[in-house]
Amino acid sequence: MNRDIVPIVNALPKKGGASTNMMPFYNAALSTCRDVKEYQHVRLIFDLIKECPQLTPDTATYNILLKMRLSSTEKGDHVSGLRMYQDMVDEGAQPNHATFNTFIKHAIQHKQWSTLEQWLDMMQQREISPTPVTLRILFRALCVNPNQPDLTRAFDRVSAVVPLSSKQEEFLNAGTSALLGQHKTSAAADLLQTTLGLSNAKVSTYAYNLLLRCLCQQGRIESAQHVLTSMITTDSIPEPDIVSFTTVIHGLIRHADRIDLNQINALYDKLEQQDLRSNNVLQSVILYGLVRSKDNNNLQKTRALFDSIISNKNRAQIPVQHGDCPLAEINTYNMMIDFYFLHYHKSQKTHQIPKQVFQLLNEAVEVKKLTPTLVTMNIMVRGLAVLNKDLVAAEKVVALLKSKGVAMDERTVWYLAKSAYRQGQISKARQLIDDFKLPITQSGLKELKSTLNKWDQKPSTTTTEVVS
Repeated sequence: MNRDIVPIVNALPKKGGASTNMMPFYNAALSTCRDVKEYQHVRLIFDLIKECPQLTPDTATYNILLKMRLSSTEKGDHVSGLRMYQDMVDEGAQPNHATFNTFIKHAIQHKQWSTLEQWLDMMQQREISPTPVTLRILFRALCVNPNQPDLTRAFDRVSAVVPLSSKQEEFLNAGTSALLGQHKTSAAADLLQTTLGLSNAKVSTYAYNLLLRCLCQQGRIESAQHVLTSMITTDSIPEPDIVSFTTVIHGLIRHADRIDLNQINALYDKLEQQDLRSNNVLQSVILYGLVRSKDNNNLQKTRALFDSIISNKNRAQIPVQHGDCPLAEINTYNMMIDFYFLHYHKSQKTHQIPKQVFQLLNEAVEVKKLTPTLVTMNIMVRGLAVLNKDLVAAEKVVALLKSKGVAMDERTVWYLAKSAYRQGQISKARQLIDDFKLPITQSGLKELKSTLNKWDQKPSTTTTEVVS
């Protein structure tokens, strides 16, 4: 939900002395509103800048607007970057290296490989040299797209003019992070080996956090715990930060057959002994662990953690520590809704739909105006249609969330059709599948469709084969 623009505007200076540059204040307001996606506020503030004789948009202003515009372009719009660049120049903007780095990142994001050398040509025409940031952007892309000749040429061209020298670790870390993002853990491990072998400088905590992430992605949780312990006890390597602990705790939760809450508590105690404090990310990870744990039947404890996360999401944290970030609030609501469904189902309260799921959904979507996700829809549909056999309630929730911009996927259809089939509503199940126009790729819906096709061949059959 957007904040009121009036206090923001009132806080901006309207007049400045001869030596006072007011643009940094306006740029800060633009940047803050853009970061929280208050795009109407961005446009209003920019209009104020243009209307004020004492204010002239500078390169930083245009770079802020550029990032906003590029983030909202369609994937298939292959000329958008070049067109926006020309529009910026026509408006009087003076592009700098940050401008071109933004356009290059956008081209990579949308796989516009053929435009990369065009951007480098335009940089050269304006006598703007690529920076180590430019090189890292291209290296990240090259790590996960090694067979793109246009990208390779652009990287070779920039690497020929940008010395690595003092930025070696940052360069390697950029590639490692990109590879881990694509779950290419073997290649990431090779790069990490090079990084950890650098002899010219002490390797950063960030590099060790990448190592922890790599080990956890490989399922080597015990090794990750050993590395974390070494970071705590060994002077020759950097101390852990909140990200280090969060990574290992998340790894424990994701890869354990049975989540050991005592292990998580022990790591949390170590975190506090390091004079670190929890944050939104770690609290959400721990909530996820409680929700997934087969041994957790403590509804009050889980709800108390949820309430604490929601109530403290905007609390000022002093000192600010690396790894702090805004709470993905809808994800937290999704987890708690899921826990209520699972808790009631495991408690053998058959067909008793917990009223709290509707209260939480209403609070998130209607009261707080949070944007629901596909995960929200699928948690509600599974809980209502599959766990509680209430197909009518599930379809009402689907209609509500569709009105909020959420589209069904194959899993949603499978939950609905499976519920209909189990209740003997064969034509309803078939209609749900027929109405789904996208290709069916997952085994669950494929098997159900095949079973329904057998019904077409045997119309007199009365026995229902339940699909699990």
